[in-house]
Amino acid sequence: MLDKGPIILDENGKPGPTLSDHITKLAGDLAAQVATVRDLRQMHSEMQAGIDERRADWEKENEKLLTSAAACKTTLAEEEAELRDLTLQAYHETGEKKPAPGVGIRITKSLSYDETAAKAWALKENPGFLVLDRPGFEAYAKVLLKMKRSIPGILLQEEERPQATISKEL
Repeated sequence: MLDKGPIILDENGKPGPTLSDHITKLAGDLAAQVATVRDLRQMHSEMQAGIDERRADWEKENEKLLTSAAACKTTLAEEEAELRDLTLQAYHETGEKKPAPGVGIRITKSLSYDETAAKAWALKENPGFLVLDRPGFEAYAKVLLKMKRSIPGILLQEEERPQATISKEL
């Protein structure tokens, strides 16, 4: 049994809640929230089942339309790619940026460079350009910790943090 703890007086000199009262209230709040989440999950599950059933019926009813639309989308993408190729070909042959109504050429700029040389330069001149591969580094660090080893100049430690979980079956 929990000790009720000291009685704390409120600003009017009346006894306030004890630690036991607080824990009892917290347990009640948790139970109420669990019930709310359980009920909402059930409601959502029923709604989603109805949506899934109606969607399946609709897809069955509209199977030909859906198949035709998917085929049209694929053909459209292929024909647009062909139109872009023809537009580029016409531009290269004529220099015209608007070789036909509805199509045109946009000139864009991009950098090209030797990535290995750029990394070497960044290591020496501006290491801030290089980004740490966090998942890779952390995987490596975890292996070192298990082996009771470290990386010179870096304090490696695992921290424990509480994380709330909610059971799928409330």
